[in-house]
Order: sequence, then structure tokens, then C-alpha cells
Amino acid sequence: MSRDTELPARATRIQRPIPSEPFHSWRHVDGSALSYFYKLGSSYLLRFPELADFEVSPAGKCVRAWATPRTSAEVLRHLYLNQVVPLAASRRGALVLHASAINLGDGAIAFLGASGSGKSTLAASFASAGYGFLTDDGLRLEWTGSEYLAVPSHSSIRLCADSHGAITGRKHPRAAPKDKRRLTADVNLPHCDAARPLAALIMLGRRDVTEVEIQPLAARDALPQLAANAFFLSTGEPALLQAHFEHLCRAAESGMAYTLDYPRSYSCLPEVRQLVVKQFGHGASTGAKQYRHEH
Repeated sequence: MSRDTELPARATRIQRPIPSEPFHSWRHVDGSALSYFYKLGSSYLLRFPELADFEVSPAGKCVRAWATPRTSAEVLRHLYLNQVVPLAASRRGALVLHASAINLGDGAIAFLGASGSGKSTLAASFASAGYGFLTDDGLRLEWTGSEYLAVPSHSSIRLCADSHGAITGRKHPRAAPKDKRRLTADVNLPHCDAARPLAALIMLGRRDVTEVEIQPLAARDALPQLAANAFFLSTGEPALLQAHFEHLCRAAESGMAYTLDYPRSYSCLPEVRQLVVKQFGHGASTGAKQYRHEH
């Protein structure tokens, strides 16, 4: 297991004002701040308001963490694994995508999309059907000179309560539907802990449809979607920007990019699995074809 999965020693402090302005921020759908990005000297400070601060070293090899007094160990671990680790890896020149990934035998299938688009639910659904998941949210890709390898991350998946109930069959009547719960890999939810060749980059698309449909995505259309779903921590260093852009272009031009439109209904998940396995499973052609299932 990667050293990135080891949470830094926990320290507690109150978040005090930072004299400089953030150079970037992430925001929730409602516009409220999820995190602010600061450059402090040669290091980077990632602030999650009222939750935690993380300091990332210039080379991305060292991370320090400070939780606020109200922040639980579980929340701190989630922020570190799903947000900070991918950003730190981008400082080391890796291509890291906001994606979940599963092992289909011959290769890894990545599902990309914004928070709430269904990535984790798909990964858990495939894992519950025996296809081990590599990662839940931050997918690191390593270029070998001839192909990208999908690198496994921590062996857990974080799901909303309603998705958790649909995948496991265990209902949580007191939980709000969007409350998050973490599932740890076991015999019923296998985790793939070995790097796998990347076979497909699937962008999660429309949900207001009645059919399950996979379509190939041209490089010119794949590039902006990959860029929008990539972790990247930088204030504009030319060498790092160039390497990042080259990664994105190579992935976009690989012929592995697709879109997946499907109704966001739990009853539809078996159809999605069947279609993905049909197209990308052992012996399937991954050429420029379009697949569709009536729902």
C-alpha cells in the first residue's frame, strides 16, 4: 500500500486568518466554499473551512495536517485521502483524475465526473459483482512509455446512505439520504491492490435519459472534460504546467475516452455493468462503436 494512505500525525488548532488571498478555491454546488488554496513561501496551504488545514511541501512529498477541535478523525481522513493526496501527487508530476476505477480483468475502467454524478456508486456496484475497485475518488495514472497504469488507492469507498443501502441491502432509517458512509473492502466488496493497464476513461453524462448508452468521445471533446476532472496544485510553474498538459493531451488522444448516459436509478446498475463488460471485457473490441440498452 502506498505511503500516501498513511494519515499524517494529527494536531489540533483553531483556524486563524491568513494574511494573503487564496489563489484558487473549490466550491459546493450551492456556492459555499469547500476549500481555499494558498501559497505560503514555497509550500501550499489547503484550508477546508472549519474543518482542517493541510500544508503540502513544494515537491508534494510531505504533508502536515491540523484539524480544528470539532473535526472528527473520520472527516480528517476523508479530506486527506480524497482531496489532499491527489493534489500532492500532482505536485510530483502525476496525472490524477477525479475518478473511481474498477478492474475488469484485462484492464482498469475509470469513471469520471463531478461530485454526486455517481462515480462511487458505480465502483461499489461493480465491486459487489466481483470486479475489484482500485480507487473511489482520486485515480493516479502512471505513463510507462507505451500505456497508462491505473494505480490503486485506499481500500474503501465512501457512499451516500441511500447508495450504501442499495449496494449492501442494509438500510439506515435514521440517516439522511445524502449522509456519507464509508465501506471498507471485504470479500463482498473486493479491492484490487495492483496497478492495472488503463482500458477506458468513461465520462458520466446525462441522467435524464431512458436508455443506457456508451459513445466514443473525440479527443477535442475529451480534453476539456479531462482537464475539468483533474487534480492540479500549482500557481503556474511552466515545467509543471507543460507536463500536466502533455498528460491530458496524451490521455485525450489515446482513443480510450467515452461518455456514459444512464438513468440514475439503482435498478439500472445491472444494465450499466452488463454494457460496460460487453464493450470493455475480455475479448471485446474497444473501437469506435456505440452501444445502447433500452431501459
